[in-house]
Amino acid sequence: MGNVARIVAMCFFLCSAPAYAQMSDLPTALYRDAAADAQYPAESRGIQFESHGASVNGTLFRPAGKGAHPTVILFHGLPGNEQNLDLLRAIQRAGWTAITFHYRGSRFGRNVYARRRG
Repeated sequence: MGNVARIVAMCFFLCSAPAYAQMSDLPTALYRDAAADAQYPAESRGIQFESHGASVNGTLFRPAGKGAHPTVILFHGLPGNEQNLDLLRAIQRAGWTAITFHYRGSRFGRNVYARRRG
């Protein structure tokens, strides 16, 4: 197979992947927003809590709908700004509340994130 044929095949595959995802057995929360609820809309907002004397910033993703929802706390494992927002939004669309946060001292705080090197 020549290079041009490979490129065409790859383009065809990449263009058809979204359509295939919608036809497969994947949960719809992975690729489609839930129906809008005008009375109890989905929301995301900043949160803050104390941990060992330091303020910790995070984000709360609440799904649409009235009442309590199961909750996931995502420990993303990385200092800085990476929070796996795609995963958090999929969790929210599936009807769960999702919370993520910046680790104590790693961002927007008085403490400075530091790694000790041995």
